[in-house]
Amino acid sequence: IVDNLNPRFNEQYTWDVFHHGTVLTIGLFDNCHISADSNHSSSPGHMDKPIGKVRIRLSTLETGRVYTHTYPLLVLHPSGVKKMGELHLAIRFTATSLLNVLFTYSRPLLPKMHYAQPLSIVQQEMLRHQAVQLVAQRLGRMEPPVRREVVEFMSDARSHLWSMRRSKANFFRLMQVFSGFIAAGKWFGDVCQWKNPVTTVLVHVLFIMLVFYPDLILPTIFLYMFLIGL
Repeated sequence: IVDNLNPRFNEQYTWDVFHHGTVLTIGLFDNCHISADSNHSSSPGHMDKPIGKVRIRLSTLETGRVYTHTYPLLVLHPSGVKKMGELHLAIRFTATSLLNVLFTYSRPLLPKMHYAQPLSIVQQEMLRHQAVQLVAQRLGRMEPPVRREVVEFMSDARSHLWSMRRSKANFFRLMQVFSGFIAAGKWFGDVCQWKNPVTTVLVHVLFIMLVFYPDLILPTIFLYMFLIGL
């Protein structure tokens, strides 16, 4: 589809599913072979720019139900996440035999050798890199050819690299997890510094009472958890 900001594909595809953990990934790219000259299409500046991709886990779909949704197409740029558009999809997951589906769910997710001798993270990344190289070489000989950056984008070949955005997101997640402990530490510091004399006096009275009556420690903790909604 050329020179159209609202393309309509109107195409139907059917795939055989052999594993219940299959993830359907649909990616959209701006083809550099059309937008650029054939003499410059192989240069590093002319690449198939990603428009976005959609991932759908087949294990979350009900059998025989048609799902019609609009999925946002997001691409990560140096300036941040940018919405490139939306993709309208209609998906239906069908099973020819319920017995085969139940048998598939009864089998382990991975081969037995993976549980006996699991691969390390380094080995997994090496295998991922080799797989990307092989798939890129094979698809590059097709007509029309699929460029290497397309294979890397679809397979998340650079997901192991360090990212400032991912580091910030992980930092904020950790801060959210430990926010309760941080708030408790600040409250204890305020009690020690007598910022609220009434609270400090009540804490000292409660501490003295628990010292003389240690049997009240657990009931007091449970009462406090009940009052705060835990």
